[in-house]
Amino acid sequence: NTTNVPKVDCVTCGVSFSPSTIKSHKLNCPSKAQDSDLNERKQQNFACCFPSCEWPCDEVISALTACYGDEVAAPSLLFDKQSDSHPTLPDSSVACSTIRESLAKFRQQNKESGPPLRIHLDRMEGEQYSDILALYKSKDISLKRTLRVRFDGGPAVGPGPVSEFFTLSMKLIEEGFSLNEKIMVLEREDDHKGISAAVIHYWTVDNRKENPPTYSLKDVADIELRGIITQLMSDDWSPKTEIKGLQVYLFEANLPPQIQSGENRIAADSQVENFVIDKRRFELDERKKGMDAVSLVHYLRQGARIASIVFPRNSKKIIDVKSMKEMV
Repeated sequence: NTTNVPKVDCVTCGVSFSPSTIKSHKLNCPSKAQDSDLNERKQQNFACCFPSCEWPCDEVISALTACYGDEVAAPSLLFDKQSDSHPTLPDSSVACSTIRESLAKFRQQNKESGPPLRIHLDRMEGEQYSDILALYKSKDISLKRTLRVRFDGGPAVGPGPVSEFFTLSMKLIEEGFSLNEKIMVLEREDDHKGISAAVIHYWTVDNRKENPPTYSLKDVADIELRGIITQLMSDDWSPKTEIKGLQVYLFEANLPPQIQSGENRIAADSQVENFVIDKRRFELDERKKGMDAVSLVHYLRQGARIASIVFPRNSKKIIDVKSMKEMV
């Protein structure tokens, strides 16, 4: 009776099958096609991040396949193959170091010589964020210099203080500054967190009229405005429809107080653009200046896919605040 035969679950796709059909399942496992597509995407990401990659495409794909699609381990395997000094697959720490060495070339080309930039931070809650904000706003500080960080009352030894500094900076950017209202560069949807694609477009495209960005309702962090826009876009909308709070947002976006028939979608699009870009233009320009100071904008313009890798969605992040804390 086949119903009483013990079964095992495939660790890749989760399908249950009898032990006698392992070979057959291995040949027809639905995950194989997915893995192939995934490796192809990862290979494209690899080539995008390292446009001057010295390895042939087939070797990159082979390394990704051998590492089960692990973008962290694959570069190290390629380096090992080149030197023949490490015949076995490296662990994550070695691979991570290799990737940093590859990306360090970009930083080295933009690093200023001279004494390091020495930063002193107060460990008191709130004070450390004020210190970071003051550092960010200072025009006399060059971010291209080698960084040395020291917290008051603590030793300035090794990379620990520097890692903690970047952890605090990342947390500050994600949570916003303690002003009347938090900075809304990061989107607030749980499944959509990250820098808005429209914001990245603003930073990296010069002629935005000929090449306009694509906006999404999720780009709007203001929940009230999002509800108003949803009502404006409704098929049931008419000039007689009363929408609470609409007038304030129309005035803010420099739009007429009365929306005529057929103009509701134009008004909705204008309010999205006003909130995502126009309302925060000064803030976005200041951030662009900071990125220009380290040639990051030029780097992002080298390829359309680079920006999505440098500014990934939360679900695709390799390094985040939580992992940085664990490293510290």
